Amino acid sequence: MVDVHGHVGGGQHTSRLRRVAAEVRHDLWYSARTLRRAPAFTAVAVLSLGLAIGASTAIFGLMQAVLLDRIAVPNAERLVSIWPERDGQVAPVDYAGFKDLVRTPGISPIEGFRSDQVTMTSRGELGHAWADLVTGGFFDMLRVHAVIGRPISRIDEQNASPVAVLSWNYWQRVLGGDSTVLGRTVTVNDAPFTIVGVMPASYPGVYFGRVFTLAIPITAAATAGLPDVRTVPIASYMARLDAGATIESVSGPLDAAFVHCCANAQVGMANRRDAVSPKSADEAAGFRVRVEDASRGLRWGTDLRGEYRRTLFGLMAGVIVLLLIACTNVGNLLLTRAAARQREFAIRMSLGASRGRLARQLLTESLQLAVGGTMLGLALAWGMTAALSHNLPSAASAMTDLIVLQPNRTLLGFTAATMVIVTLLAGVFPAVRASRAGFVTAANDAGSRIAARGPWALDQALTVAQVALAVVLVCGAILFTATFRNLKERDGGYKTTNVLIASLSGHGTTYADRGVLSSVDPLRERIAGLTGVRSVAIASAAPVLDNSGLITTSIRVGGTASSPADDERVAVNFVTPGYFSVTGTGLQTGRDFTDADGVADAPVAIVSAALARRYFPGRSPIGASIVADGNAAGLELRIVGVANDARYEDLRAPTTETFYVPLAQSGRVGRKTGPTSLILIARTAGDPTGLVPAVHGVITNVLPGIQIPALAGIEHILNDTLARERLSAALALLFGILALGLGAVGLYGVVTYNVERRTREIGIRMALGARPLDALGMVLAQTVAMTAAGLAIGIPLALGASRALRAQLFGIQTTDPRMLIGAAVILLAVGLLASALPAWRAGSVDPVVALRAE
Repeated sequence: MVDVHGHVGGGQHTSRLRRVAAEVRHDLWYSARTLRRAPAFTAVAVLSLGLAIGASTAIFGLMQAVLLDRIAVPNAERLVSIWPERDGQVAPVDYAGFKDLVRTPGISPIEGFRSDQVTMTSRGELGHAWADLVTGGFFDMLRVHAVIGRPISRIDEQNASPVAVLSWNYWQRVLGGDSTVLGRTVTVNDAPFTIVGVMPASYPGVYFGRVFTLAIPITAAATAGLPDVRTVPIASYMARLDAGATIESVSGPLDAAFVHCCANAQVGMANRRDAVSPKSADEAAGFRVRVEDASRGLRWGTDLRGEYRRTLFGLMAGVIVLLLIACTNVGNLLLTRAAARQREFAIRMSLGASRGRLARQLLTESLQLAVGGTMLGLALAWGMTAALSHNLPSAASAMTDLIVLQPNRTLLGFTAATMVIVTLLAGVFPAVRASRAGFVTAANDAGSRIAARGPWALDQALTVAQVALAVVLVCGAILFTATFRNLKERDGGYKTTNVLIASLSGHGTTYADRGVLSSVDPLRERIAGLTGVRSVAIASAAPVLDNSGLITTSIRVGGTASSPADDERVAVNFVTPGYFSVTGTGLQTGRDFTDADGVADAPVAIVSAALARRYFPGRSPIGASIVADGNAAGLELRIVGVANDARYEDLRAPTTETFYVPLAQSGRVGRKTGPTSLILIARTAGDPTGLVPAVHGVITNVLPGIQIPALAGIEHILNDTLARERLSAALALLFGILALGLGAVGLYGVVTYNVERRTREIGIRMALGARPLDALGMVLAQTVAMTAAGLAIGIPLALGASRALRAQLFGIQTTDPRMLIGAAVILLAVGLLASALPAWRAGSVDPVVALRAE
C-alpha cells in the first residue's frame, strides 16, 4: 500500500512538473509574440536596459582588472612581499645577508629580485626593456613553468650563468615564435645571454601595470653591465606562505631572521645618504619586516591602483544610479503598458487564468526584456572597453593589457546577477499591480478609468524618481568635466603650443656611468639646425610633464648657519641657456644662463619666485647666494635671476620651490657625470608632430643606444598627464547623457499615456471653448511639475553624492550654484522637449472625434 501510494505520489509530482514546464514554455512563447507585436516598446525597453547593463559591465570589468584580479599563477593568494624597514624607509639586504634570510618557518624559501632597464638586441632589432634579475628559485616559488625550455635555476644563480628566459610576447613578436630558439643568444647591454626558456603567455610578471619581457640570474648583473649584486642590495623579496600559515604568523620569525642576518652582513641602501643603514643586530633591533599580500602584483612606478581606485568606485556608483534609472524607466513603460492591457487581462482571468499566472506572464516579459538588454549590454560593453583600451594615452599604456573585457566566472556572474536584479526591479511591481485588477472593474469603461488612476499616480512617482536620479548623474558630469577643464587650463609654468618634448634616459645603458654631458651641446646644435625648429633647450626635468630627473636638496642662504625652512627640501633643475624662453616659464628679473656659465666658471643659480619669497622675504635675491646641501655640501651658488613659478609634480599641487643650475655645472650639485636622464625641449614654427622623425634621427645619431621613452608634442604629453581626469570626465559625461536620454524617454511615455487617457476630457474642454494653447499648457505644466519635484528630491541627493567626490575635484565646489542651476536648466529643457510632441497632439485634439471615440 505504501508502494502504491508512493507511486501515485511520484506520478502526481511528475505530472505537476510537466504542467509547470508546459506553462513556462507557453509563457515564453506568448511573451515573445507579445513583444514582437509591440516593436517600439520592445526596442525602447531593450535599448534602455542595454545601455545601463553595458556601462555597468564595462566599468565592473575595468574594476576587476585593476583592483580585483590576482596574478595569473597557481595559488596566487599565498604570495607575499617582504620589506625590511624602519620608520617607513626600506632597508634592503645585501646578497650575503639575503642567503641568511631565505629560510623562515611557515614560509617557502624567500626569493629576491630587482629590475633594471636594459637594451636588448635580437635578430638585428634593438629595443629597450625592463629585465627582471631573479634568484634561482624565483620561478619555482611562483610555480610558473616555461612552455619551451626551462626557467632560471639555482645552478644558474650559483654559477652566475649568462642565461635568459623570454616572455611569450617577445618570442612571438621579435623571434617569430621560432621553436629552435633555445641555445641562441639575445644581447643584453652588449653582452650575449643564452636563451634557455620561454615563459607562458599567461605569465604577466609580478609587477602590476608592467609587462614582463626578460629575466636573467641576479648574480649575472655585472655581465650585463648592471650594478653587481655584491655592491647593490637586493631591492625586492617575495615568498609563498605554507599551508595554514598567515601573514601574522610569519611576521615574528621574519623579524628575528632579519636581526640575525644583520649580525652577519651589511643591511641598508648604500646609494641613499639619508637612509638609515643598520650594521649590527643591536642597531637592527628597531627594524621590522613588513609582510604584505602580493597576490595582485607589486606596485611599479606610478601607483595605478591608487590613482584609479577612487575614480573607479565613483564611476561604479554612477553606473548603479544609471541602472536604477533604466529599471525605473522600463518599470514605468511596463506599468503603462499593463494599464493599457487591462481588458486583455480581464478576459484571460474570465477564462480561468489565475492572478499568479498573470503576474508570472508579465514577469516572463520582463525577463525576456532583461535578457535582450543583457545581450545588447555585453556587446556594448565589449565595444566600450575596446574603444577605451585603444584610446589610452601613452602614459597609461601599461594598462592596455588590463583593460580587456575577458569573459570569466566573476564577470559573467556579475552580469547574470545584474540581469536578475533588473528583472525584479523593473518587473515585479508592474506585474503585481496589473494582476490585482479584477474582471468586473477592468471590463467596463468606468472601471477602466478607475483602474487607470492608480497606475497614473505611480507613473508620476516613477518619473519623478527618474528625474531625481538623473540630477545626480548630470551634476556629476558637470563636476568632472569642470575639473578636467580647470586642470587643462591651469597655468603650469610653461607654454602649451608648438613645443616638442623628448625624454631621454640613460638608465640601463652605457650612459648610466659616463653621463651625457659631453653630447649635450652637439645635440642642441643639431636639433636647432632642423627646418621648423626655432629654439632648443635641454634640462633634467620639465614642468608637470616629467619629474624623474628632479632631485631635491636642502639649502641655506649664504653667510648664514641655517634658513627659515631648514627642514624643507627644494627641487633642483639643471638646464641649458635658453630654457626659460623655450618653455615659456620666463624670468621675472635678472639674467638667463649663458655659455659663459661653464663647468670651470663661477657657480651660479636662478631661483623660482616661490623660493625667493620664502628665503629672501622683502628683498631681492639677485647677487645673494645659496648653499646647496648635496654631494657638494657647502657649494655656494650666486643668484643671477628669479624665474616665474612652475609646477613640476602635479597640476593640482602648488608651485614647486625650485632653483636652477646650468647643466654644465651639474656635477657640482648632483652626480659628477651629470644627470643620466634629460628632457629635450624644442620650440617649433608650427605643429611639432611632423618633426618627430627628424628629431628622433638626430638623437639616435648623437646618442646611440640612448632610450627615448617619450617623443611628442607638449599637448599630447599634457593629455597623458591628465589621463585619469579625462577618463572620469568622459565617462561621467556619457552617464549624464544616458541619464538624460532615459529620463526623456520616461517623460515622453508618461505624458503620451496621460494625453491618450485624457482624450475625452480634452475633447470636452475644447468643445466648451478651451483653446489649443490651453491643452498645450496643461500638458507642459504637468511636465514642469514632475521635473520640479524630481529636482527638489535630486538636488539634495546630488549634494550628498558630490561630497564623496570632493577629493577628485579641482577648481569647483560641490555646492557651486552654477552646477545646480545648470543641472536644473538642462533637465527642464530635456523635459520640455520630451513632452513637446504629446503636448502638440493634445492641442490638436478634435472634440468631435474624441467624443465619438468614447
